[in-house]
Amino acid sequence: MSLSDYDDCPYEGPENEPIKMRVAIVKETKLAVMFLDDKLRPIWLPKSQIDIVLETKGMSKLYVPEWLVYSKELEDDPCILSE
Repeated sequence: MSLSDYDDCPYEGPENEPIKMRVAIVKETKLAVMFLDDKLRPIWLPKSQIDIVLETKGMSKLYVPEWLVYSKELEDDPCILSE
């Protein structure tokens, strides 16, 4: 299932196209990373589903599958980078 299967899906890109996000990772385990969304909710993402690129000043760029962005209710979060 992809985001395009939802009537209110905000994304229209190719299926499986990752969504780029810039976040400050707060916690990390062997299996997941956690950051705070714009509502200060802790969001855990499994490392097996994302790609992480470390950047400067404590920020990381994440490439997250669109289904995961939608399931975590992050589709309107300002941490999503525009193309």
